[in-house]
Amino acid sequence: MRAQKLLYCHRMLRLTLLLALLGTVLAGGSFMKKYGHSKIMANCFGEDAYYAYAKEVHKHSWECKKEIYEKMKEGKEPEVQVNEAPLASFFDTLRSSAAGQPQYIPIPVYYQSSQAVNPFAPFQRQKREAMYTSELLKKMVKKVKAKVGTLMCVLKKMGGIDENKNLKIASIKAQTEKYSAGLDPALKADLFGVIDKCSEFTKCVEDKDSPLPIELQRIMAYLKCDKKKRVAICMKADLRKHMSEFDLSAFPMEGDEDDKVEKLLHVLWAADPGTDPLDLLA
Repeated sequence: MRAQKLLYCHRMLRLTLLLALLGTVLAGGSFMKKYGHSKIMANCFGEDAYYAYAKEVHKHSWECKKEIYEKMKEGKEPEVQVNEAPLASFFDTLRSSAAGQPQYIPIPVYYQSSQAVNPFAPFQRQKREAMYTSELLKKMVKKVKAKVGTLMCVLKKMGGIDENKNLKIASIKAQTEKYSAGLDPALKADLFGVIDKCSEFTKCVEDKDSPLPIELQRIMAYLKCDKKKRVAICMKADLRKHMSEFDLSAFPMEGDEDDKVEKLLHVLWAADPGTDPLDLLA
């Protein structure tokens, strides 16, 4: 009896591990990328500061998801405006590409005796059913609005945007100051520099053909810019700590230490086997 119980437990453990592995595979590299990013940030800004920030984001996200869920349960949609014309055009494209017109495909005709026989005749001129039905598209829009609504809610709670969805740069800097106490002065200066650069970049963003309003486009552009550049400045900070590992005598550089670190980072990036400028043309 005991042997059977142990065998059962062993099988259940194997099944659990298999399901966990399957989940990881199906999720692709998404989980690994998120985990890797969090470890880079924790190492860069300090575990206490980074995880305190992550905890605050997590807390607000659960509150906002609950608010959005309750609102949608009452039949209300999140307060997310979309540009109707580009969205309708996008849906028309999906419908036409999925349904389309009857397609005429050259099919060989086989001759038996004096009568032509076409084995594929029943399949010719068949109009395909729409892959993206109007009901499915409505659900997709609802899901997108819920995601965007949750993001806007979290940003409001953290003071990142105002009621009109404009970025509050002063508030973002104050939030950054809150979690960057004790950082290396050079890293801190780079961090605030990123906020300014990404803020200026968003002023150039204005895609009138996008379903998203300009305000949302600029918020998304800022967040993407900030996340990408934060990784870069953390790499730069890490490189600064290990400059003694590089013999730069045969590679003269002008400027102060910060300039040298910046240039060395670009050289290492460009020399990486996985980096090919020709990929920009693909």
